[in-house]
Amino acid sequence: MEKLNFNEEQLKTRIHDRILFKLNNCLPHQATTNQNDAAFKPLIDNHNILDIEFFSHRKFAGKFIVSTKKLLRKLLRPIFMKQIQFNQKVIDQLYVVDRQVVDNDASNKELFKSISVEITNDIIDECKMALQEVARSNVESIRNFYEDELQTKISEQISEQIRVREDQINEQISTLKIQLNRDIKSNLYRDLAVFEGNHNNELNRYHLLLMALRENPENLDLETEVISAFESMNKSGLKTNDSI
Repeated sequence: MEKLNFNEEQLKTRIHDRILFKLNNCLPHQATTNQNDAAFKPLIDNHNILDIEFFSHRKFAGKFIVSTKKLLRKLLRPIFMKQIQFNQKVIDQLYVVDRQVVDNDASNKELFKSISVEITNDIIDECKMALQEVARSNVESIRNFYEDELQTKISEQISEQIRVREDQINEQISTLKIQLNRDIKSNLYRDLAVFEGNHNNELNRYHLLLMALRENPENLDLETEVISAFESMNKSGLKTNDSI
């Protein structure tokens, strides 16, 4: 069998270089740590909703307005503190998810490189066998054909894996946003229910807890609170009827 008129190692090197170029230019660019921290800075700076200075430009009513606002803030401080703590937990969770996405992107890029090298080696071996069978024909034209075919197949597989990974990341982010929105609503309704309970308004407390449970139906503790609120509301109604 005649010796093939092409350099196998050189062909592999050329295709590997093209794959690396494709990876570096097609994969989403990873944000640096400084960029990620800068994106979280507005959330961190504004998560403390109590950090607000009250003032008024009115000459006579200004002091009364400011004092009233400060008094209301003092009364609602327990609710605000819970919201601040929840905001901090949300920021921490987003920070963890962001770091996981960055780490996953880096590991996936290395995985794509490894897979592409294996695919290239396998296809090169198949091409070598095919070229040996037609060694007397125009080897140069066959080599060019298989180079283009290889590049097309590898590019398609890499593009497909990139698309699948992007869809997975977008789905995870969408799911997280929905869950965070429900948690925020549930916690807000729950805190308002506590506020109403402190003022002996059992009906409003029960309705607010129901709204919180609708946002977070898997919370067993919250379900227990709803049942307790329902019983308290009925007892309160009975006492009112007895007094009448």
